[in-house]
Amino acid sequence: MRSLPARPSLRHLKLEAKRRLTAGEFATPPEIAAIAARARAELGLPALLLAGGEPGCTPWAVAAGHAGLDRNEPLQSGHRFPVPGVTALVTGTAVLRLVADGRLSLDDPANHHLRAVSLADDSVTVRELLSHTAGVDSPAELYADSVPELAELMGRVISCGGPRGTVWPGNGGICVLGQLVTDVTGMPYATAAARLVFEPLGMRDSRFPAHSADIGPGAVTSYTVTPDGALEPFPAQVSTMPAVARLWATGTDLVRLATGWPSLLPAALARAALTPQAEPGPAGIRAGLGWLLNGETAAQGGAGLEAVTLLRSRVRDRRPTSFSPAARSPSSPSTTPSGAPGSTPDHTSEEGTMYQPYPGSETQLPETQRGPAPAASLYFRQAPA
Repeated sequence: MRSLPARPSLRHLKLEAKRRLTAGEFATPPEIAAIAARARAELGLPALLLAGGEPGCTPWAVAAGHAGLDRNEPLQSGHRFPVPGVTALVTGTAVLRLVADGRLSLDDPANHHLRAVSLADDSVTVRELLSHTAGVDSPAELYADSVPELAELMGRVISCGGPRGTVWPGNGGICVLGQLVTDVTGMPYATAAARLVFEPLGMRDSRFPAHSADIGPGAVTSYTVTPDGALEPFPAQVSTMPAVARLWATGTDLVRLATGWPSLLPAALARAALTPQAEPGPAGIRAGLGWLLNGETAAQGGAGLEAVTLLRSRVRDRRPTSFSPAARSPSSPSTTPSGAPGSTPDHTSEEGTMYQPYPGSETQLPETQRGPAPAASLYFRQAPA
């Protein structure tokens, strides 16, 4: 692997990061520390976190800057960040675990398993919800001080006014998948997600805050840029859509999610998740089961009031071979996915991010027979607003 020059330019870092991602090479943590410090200084970011790792190995993380400018608190690898959109990967993985455990089938009508709500179209299947082809409408209210029940947010009968059979990414179908997890397991969504995904992957520092007060002191402070260029703290709120955007996680926990989700599933089901399930939508994006596909990459992402996130996976032979999660604040400069700042991630279309912008039972779940974890490594970048 080529070493970096003593003081690389941002253009050099960007080109070198793309070269290494294409070649399957990844920088060492000392090089990452230099990239983080230089990028934060030149772009004026409040903070920057880079993290990475491989399946079965302890993730590493490099932090630079402050978790809160007003309290002069240095950013640490254990600070939690909001990850709107990428939360849907947790939801999709939880649903696929239930499929693998025989609790439901991909081609079951979703209404056969929903209890608290129902879809206006009885024929919509679990597969269509996972592949963004069900045409489910999205909720209008996106943020609040506390999380409402889905029936309160969208009504007991959820309309399906979008196109059916072609990829149409939106929040409504993922909200319904979250309710499906609750209704099938008999647990609150956050409890089921922890049991099905967080615990087996060792994601000990991930949270689903139910109220803004629950975000806690271990989280970064988001900022917005005022018209005169000053950074102003952004009031903390929680997403009304737990299955889409309510997750707050550390960089190392997202490394565990990105490298480990296939190990929770039989190999055939993990491959199916990265296989196109329907005709592409107007932007040319195809969808697997819980993943959006574009050529040789798979992605999850979204935009919120407090953050913009993108998790991208390079795919070969329907197996993930490398991962590149990224996150930034809406007001911070765009960055490339491997941690080198410079341009908007090229998986984002001209229409914007893949998802719409966002302004307690003890049921025992059987263990899934798991396929081998794929060879993989990744970078995670977070620049809090």
